[in-house]
Amino acid sequence: MKTSFKIYALIWAIGFAIFNLVAFVPVVSIEGAEISSSYVIATIFCDIMFFVQLGCGYFAFKPENKQKVFYNIPIVTTSLMSLLVTIVVAVVLALIPDVPNWLTALILAIVTLISVVAILKSHFVAETISKIDDKVKAKTFFIKNLTVDAETLISKASTDEAKAEAKKVYEAIRYSDPMANDALSSLESEITNKFNVFENAVVSGEALEETSKALLILIEERNNKCKLLK
Repeated sequence: MKTSFKIYALIWAIGFAIFNLVAFVPVVSIEGAEISSSYVIATIFCDIMFFVQLGCGYFAFKPENKQKVFYNIPIVTTSLMSLLVTIVVAVVLALIPDVPNWLTALILAIVTLISVVAILKSHFVAETISKIDDKVKAKTFFIKNLTVDAETLISKASTDEAKAEAKKVYEAIRYSDPMANDALSSLESEITNKFNVFENAVVSGEALEETSKALLILIEERNNKCKLLK
């Protein structure tokens, strides 16, 4: 994701430069024009939000996992919206004559605080979804991994009969309940051991029906217990 952030940072740098040029060059170029303290304060708050937005972009694109980057997109969009709101409020305050410095600072400080809270909420949501996703992956690993092994086993079958039994087991595993449960750990361990025995039977062609039947019974037992545990 480093390349993505570099592109993002380049776009950010262009936007930051354009904002500051638009903010100061026209004012400075006007003869006799003065930059008020309130105007400077408003611009400083906007620049702060620019850097907050850049930090959010860095954090969002930091993970190597594409799915986690996807979960972090709301952080980027929230920080971008916060930046735009800050700029709009700053422009409005800059256009109003004789606004006290303390009032400009107070209003923009409140906007910044609200923005930070919104960004932190987006981060919390992203982290929560990511943790749930990791838990789901961990709980579905057993069946997914066993499905891959069962599919691979079909090509290892020594006879047509062995291939037919291997397909039968593969279909049974493929359509099994993917979610694991701690209460099923001993049964799943037994299924793994029985699958290893079945794998040897498929390759050798010995005790094929017996091991296939025993394995299918264990898989069915697991599915039934999964239903009870929901």
